Amino acid sequence: MMCSDGSHYVRKVVYMNIEFPQIDHILHASSDKMTFSQREYVSLMNQCNNFFNLSFQELLDRVSREYNAKSIADILELANHVLDEENDACPNQILFDDFVRNASLVSQSLKKIIHEPSRKLVKIEKNVPANKVTHFDSKTMNWLSRRPGVTIEEKISPKNVIPTKVTFFTADTVENRHTMYLFDILYDYLFDKMYSDGDIPKCEECPYKSKKCFELYEKLQTILLLKHNVKNTDLRDVPKQKQLRQNNKLLSDKEYKQIWDAVREIDYYEQNCRSVWENLKYRYQFLSFVFVCARISSIQGVSVFDTYTQLVDHDGMIKICDDKGRDNCICFFASDENRVIEVRLNDEAINVNILEYVSSNGVSWKLSKIDEIDYDLSGIFDEFDIITQRENDYNEATNALSELKKDYADVQMELQDLEAKKEIIQQLAAVLNQVKELSFDVQKEK
Repeated sequence: MMCSDGSHYVRKVVYMNIEFPQIDHILHASSDKMTFSQREYVSLMNQCNNFFNLSFQELLDRVSREYNAKSIADILELANHVLDEENDACPNQILFDDFVRNASLVSQSLKKIIHEPSRKLVKIEKNVPANKVTHFDSKTMNWLSRRPGVTIEEKISPKNVIPTKVTFFTADTVENRHTMYLFDILYDYLFDKMYSDGDIPKCEECPYKSKKCFELYEKLQTILLLKHNVKNTDLRDVPKQKQLRQNNKLLSDKEYKQIWDAVREIDYYEQNCRSVWENLKYRYQFLSFVFVCARISSIQGVSVFDTYTQLVDHDGMIKICDDKGRDNCICFFASDENRVIEVRLNDEAINVNILEYVSSNGVSWKLSKIDEIDYDLSGIFDEFDIITQRENDYNEATNALSELKKDYADVQMELQDLEAKKEIIQQLAAVLNQVKELSFDVQKEK
């Protein structure tokens, strides 16, 4: 990577010592099959994706998976908008991670398809009751010719059925198999996301239903409610099967094209999930760099040097490239003080250089550095370094809880024994009282 002064530096890729879980466990939200560290790390990854999607989703092309080129000023404006919304964010809002983003884009298409799925006309050979046969074909006639008997009644007895071709419509199509494959993945993930504690989602009782986050909740809830529709239609018998090639429906139909693009996004996520996992700390540091620059751009009297910019996200690495070939370097101009502020992400630090224009002859001008400030990002997210320790604490607490449950069960057994013994003692006491009363009555009669 190139610095502003033309020199190069090498950024170390941070590989976490937390083992990458099976991708199916992430795709289907099988958190119970992951260790505590893996669950925590997946949570951090989803939080990071939440900020990326909120900030840059408008720039992302779903087909090419590339960010459309925009100016640095536009990118920072989007980041500023996200920061302003986060200051007023609902504490219970659903993270806008990659799966939630995908579900929000495809929710209406899923709804339309499941309510009115495409169907195709098929013909099958089937034994049909004689009174329901509408026509005979050559195979039917050959079958009758081989049957014993003279009349048709004799030939079809005793079962009274005739093999013939039956025509009917079915929803078991290529595009519907692809749709049910997507629906199964999204349903599992969203259900675990929204009903993780088994209770009604807090969004349901939120008093601020005019907020944007509630609109997202409604879109996701729409997908979960479609499960009932699937069970009550012939889609319930459609196999959940991913298709490798597009047919005409998946290619040209508006709604089914959305399904195809959504599955492509899941494929992309699956292929790049490990790279994001291994570079997650750097991705957080890149977000810090963008958000710092966004806040600088919002200061009155400060403007961005508006140059052609490309946002590149490849193999877990994300960066901003300008037209001068610099990576992760943004320059601002403070008009009040006639100074240039250069902000650069350099390995695990943000370097801020403050420069001013100087001239020796009043004609030719050059930039001269007057101050330099470095902000260390290596320890800004301590979660990366303490997850393992937290897992040890979690395991110890789990073991202690298991011991407490065992002790509680033992105490319950002892209490049950005591209750049983108490009941026996009470029965014996009742018998003794009866014996005493009987002996008293006998003595009285004597």
